[in-house]
Amino acid sequence: MAAKKILYDWAAGKLYQAQVDFAFFLPCGELLERPGARSLADLILDQCPDRGAPVQRMLAQPERLLFILDGADELPALGGPEAAPCTDPFEAASGARVLGGLLNKALLPSALLLVTTRAADPGRLQGRLCSPQCAEVRGFSDKDKKKYFYKFFGNEKRAERAYRFVKENETLFALCFVPFVCWIVCTVLHQQLELGRDLSRTSKTTTSVYLLFVASVLSSAPAADRPRVQGDLRKLCRLARKGVLERRAQFAEEELEQQELRDSKVQAQFFSKKERPGVLETEVTYQFLDQSFQEFLAALSFLLEDEGVPGTAAGGVGILLRGDAQPHSHLVLTTRFLFGLLSAERMGDIQRHFGCRVSERVKQEALRWVHGQGCPGAAPEVTEGAKGLEDTEEPEEEEEEEEEEEPNYSLELLYCLYETQEDAFVRQALSGLPTQELVLQRVRFSRMDVAVLSYCVRCCPPGQALRLIRCRLVAAQEKKKKSLGKRLQASLGGSRAEMLSSGRCVCGA
Repeated sequence: MAAKKILYDWAAGKLYQAQVDFAFFLPCGELLERPGARSLADLILDQCPDRGAPVQRMLAQPERLLFILDGADELPALGGPEAAPCTDPFEAASGARVLGGLLNKALLPSALLLVTTRAADPGRLQGRLCSPQCAEVRGFSDKDKKKYFYKFFGNEKRAERAYRFVKENETLFALCFVPFVCWIVCTVLHQQLELGRDLSRTSKTTTSVYLLFVASVLSSAPAADRPRVQGDLRKLCRLARKGVLERRAQFAEEELEQQELRDSKVQAQFFSKKERPGVLETEVTYQFLDQSFQEFLAALSFLLEDEGVPGTAAGGVGILLRGDAQPHSHLVLTTRFLFGLLSAERMGDIQRHFGCRVSERVKQEALRWVHGQGCPGAAPEVTEGAKGLEDTEEPEEEEEEEEEEEPNYSLELLYCLYETQEDAFVRQALSGLPTQELVLQRVRFSRMDVAVLSYCVRCCPPGQALRLIRCRLVAAQEKKKKSLGKRLQASLGGSRAEMLSSGRCVCGA
């Protein structure tokens, strides 16, 4: 949405008017899913009302063109002949080659780029850009979130209680930047407060909030319709899982029809519809209202999978866990959600709401995965001169603050365990790690990171060690940044690329 808003602001004369003659919006995920080969010129024509638009004249001054690459974290990594970037704007090639050519400046190197990414680890993209300037787009600002909570609840006392509760959970609070997710959170908390429930017990994790929302969809259905809604939600989870594993957010109309979800209640509640003019007829696609909810439903599908029942997805949870062997892959959030659903309480909720038996096999597979994959590397040796590093002041502290934070597998593992909120499971998982030491290196701990560490340390079995190397706490108050509009205007003065990250702050180079 932020990328489209930038395009609209340009069209309205609010952005880049002196520097840009033509601006084009390129949704990376959608273009990667399109079959066949197309040139950049074809993609430009797709956005022109007149198919006879003078593309050659447009391309003659590439420095006056702005390409907005939305969701560039979907692009595959470099490597192999198929990933070789396209260099000719009139060459028909795969979406990956055309977009890769723009991103790597092999195609129209003097054109302006604005790149958005949802990924939690934007470092891979920053390495492919020339002098990128980075900004963070959070959708709802913190002030907007608070305003939304007060408007939703109406009652000031309840609104303040709910808002304070969510603000304490940084993961959940960050996801509230999406209006749809903010609505889900408010809906669930309102229901829990109406029932007089303790929010710290029922809604502590993102998984528990999303599961409560799904439960509310089921409970709001008339008793006669409930079995059908249960079945539709199972199909929805299966479709979400298929999309996550295939790295797809767009679904064709035929796919919904195959799952018998077309015009169903769940389609209206969880999907947005998109229409695009085609050669012969309008192309219709659907996508989940928010990607995090697609990832949650994908995780839920593994718990709803009954052995031997026709029509259930094959392969088991091993497909997800094998695919998530590397940190910060596209399956990270789905894996967190899976662990959040593995607690005895959550599994009981699933059985009650869906009327099915949840196999303990999934939990045991997840446990084996932790024991086998949980500590891929040993801690680096500490030399005599480096002993006591954590207790001494580092001479070049300011420079090291600017160092890029390294993805840390151990921290992600602890987040997965935290999401379960089941002490016995966490203790069992930690006791079976290949080594008795977890290492966290060069991590800037947020308040949520500290909460996760604190919980896991409390659950640690005797003899388990946690080693922190050159870690720091994030400052409580960050310096106020320029508004996004000012940063976008200023970016054209110095560099030819701007990168936006949704939901996480990215350091500019």
